[in-house]
Amino acid sequence: MSDEAKMPSYRVGKKVKYANWDRAKFEPGDRLNGDIWFGQFDRYWRRRRDAQAWLDAAKARWSAAAEAGAAFIAATDPALGERLRNHMVTQEDHRLPYYEKIRDAFYAVQHWEWGRDFVVGGWEEPSSVYRLNLLPDDKSRPEAASAMVAEILEKLSWFGYVVIGWSCIGHTRARWQTEAVAAWARREHPEWEVEDREWECLIRK
Repeated sequence: MSDEAKMPSYRVGKKVKYANWDRAKFEPGDRLNGDIWFGQFDRYWRRRRDAQAWLDAAKARWSAAAEAGAAFIAATDPALGERLRNHMVTQEDHRLPYYEKIRDAFYAVQHWEWGRDFVVGGWEEPSSVYRLNLLPDDKSRPEAASAMVAEILEKLSWFGYVVIGWSCIGHTRARWQTEAVAAWARREHPEWEVEDREWECLIRK
């Protein structure tokens, strides 16, 4: 199956309206400013109810963490919390014994403020699988690696092929990761056709 018929799915994101758009449109969370801090949205679901269940649980976690964070800031050093919000932290602030705890509490509040209006939206998945610094057999991040393998298998099943690539990294690391993925694919699935394309790996069933 070609990319002309993309795989229907659901993602978590926001409805946004850019200046050149006539109306608001759904954008997945991993495409939005801020995900560099809160990156957890590079995923999709095939059933809306599964995506909604994940989002409901995530919002509950974010809200609870933000409530605890705001209480900690208010009880410890609200002025530092304001300086963090206004990007006015000083060298003296960094020396405070509780600075890192206040910073993390502020990030929890900021995370909730950024993600509380997230919704589930329909999306069309392409045949590509992109990750930052993750391999299918990464032992240090087994859950993320397992999710990557599941995506590779699902897209192979849907499209008949999959392209594995890398986001936001230099060519040297991308080259090494591509070699590692090609070696993993040939070792684990000798029945696959594997093509090492320098900075991306093409796999066909």
